[in-house]
Amino acid sequence: HRLRQFDEALKDFNQALRLAEAKAPLYNARGAVLNDQGEFDRAILDFDRAIEADPSFVRAFLNRGWSYHRKRLLDRAAEDYGKAIELAPKEPRGFINRAGLWMDKGQFDHAITDCGAALALDGNSAEALTCRGEAYRLLGEYDKALADHGRAIAQDPDSATAYNNRGLVYRDRNELDRAAADFGEAITRDTRDDRALANRGEIWRLKGDLNRSLADLVKSVGINPSSPVSLTLRGDTYRERGEFDRAFADYNGALRYVGDFVAAYAGRGLTYEARGDLARAKADYQKALSLPSNIDAEKAKP
Repeated sequence: HRLRQFDEALKDFNQALRLAEAKAPLYNARGAVLNDQGEFDRAILDFDRAIEADPSFVRAFLNRGWSYHRKRLLDRAAEDYGKAIELAPKEPRGFINRAGLWMDKGQFDHAITDCGAALALDGNSAEALTCRGEAYRLLGEYDKALADHGRAIAQDPDSATAYNNRGLVYRDRNELDRAAADFGEAITRDTRDDRALANRGEIWRLKGDLNRSLADLVKSVGINPSSPVSLTLRGDTYRERGEFDRAFADYNGALRYVGDFVAAYAGRGLTYEARGDLARAKADYQKALSLPSNIDAEKAKP
């Protein structure tokens, strides 16, 4: 599983389930593989089985919450994260996961509160610090965000997530060279970090280097073909290159995975406008305006 050899992992877990008496940990482990494959419905069935076998299995609630979160069933995810916190109130993980959920719902103050609860349990948690920093970024409090990300990197210099999240702050402050440097640091620490590759690809586009932009975004989509962020950002680069058919294909792909992704509607509208199809452009812009912009807060999360 950790080697990302998912088919081999599933074969071993299937065999283990036939042999083992204590099945809850194995159902949870197999569900985690399915989560990493994007097979969220099948993963949820395994987590259901794990919880049925052991109703106090905290990790299964966390993992099922993650599946619901990715399926954008946010209320169900909140219930599972809440149950995990109830079962293990001294473990930071439930608070950190729920903070990510609050960010997706646009409730950034709640996210900061949950990160604070995680930090009260573990004051050196780089994950909780960079999570809170991301909430501050989404609130526009960039100095506080940079302070938290800096502390996270000091605690864990190998944290690709912290470098990625700090890069987003620099991007929002239009400090593009610093943003590119931080995304590069994230990629150095995790060469398969599709988020950092996608974000650096966006920076190259903003700097006008469309070839480097496309190279990073092709890699990002190759690592995570279902990422609406990578697909949308690659669509933006194709649009800037005048490759409109490829841009449409990427925006449509993003919307198949996340039907309410604002950036994909906006990018597709810009592409229609570039082709002179103003009626379709207007329809996409109106759709984008009808959706909550905080849905795109998912950009900086795994």
